[in-house]
Amino acid sequence: MRDITSQQLVEDMGLGYNIGNTFDSIGSFIELGELWDYQKGWGNEPVSKHFIRKVKESGFKTIRLPVSRAQWIDENNQINPGYMSAVQTVVDWCLEEDMYVILNIHHDSGAADTSWIRKAATDFEGTTTKYGMVWTQIANNFKDYGDYLIFEGMNEVEFPDAPNMSRQYEILNAMNQLFADSVRNTGGNNASRHLLSQATIRIL
Repeated sequence: MRDITSQQLVEDMGLGYNIGNTFDSIGSFIELGELWDYQKGWGNEPVSKHFIRKVKESGFKTIRLPVSRAQWIDENNQINPGYMSAVQTVVDWCLEEDMYVILNIHHDSGAADTSWIRKAATDFEGTTTKYGMVWTQIANNFKDYGDYLIFEGMNEVEFPDAPNMSRQYEILNAMNQLFADSVRNTGGNNASRHLLSQATIRIL
């Protein structure tokens, strides 16, 4: 972990490439079969080492890897180890190319029929417990990784069942703090890892 500010890190990250429609696929219509085939749920081929290399050769220095985990979390809020390993494999490929990686929780905060983060408006305790446990597992899995790995709390979040915008921001701020605390509490390099958190509510 380098002794640099987040601003310095951002300036060094350069051009970024978002690998969408692979690990972030979500929806009950996607059959949970072979782990790598799940990435085909929205029509793309699974991420490959060759693809990562080509992104690097095209001049990109940072990869954002959006990951939806809703259908890979069991009733005890445990992430499927195989799915965690598949994501880790792609993270490793990126780091082998000396690229930055932004790893997040993605469409779990969306409007798919299996999304769950937006339920914080009606089940705050249950949702935040799950959110904290999920981030603790992710953080523990990567706590020895250097600062080329950045965590992003969630994506395009909204809480439509909240009574007003003020309550939506209360929920958002609480979950942002929970994200930071969950990561920091795992120790290792996560004690000083650079984090991305949501500043705005998604408004359609």
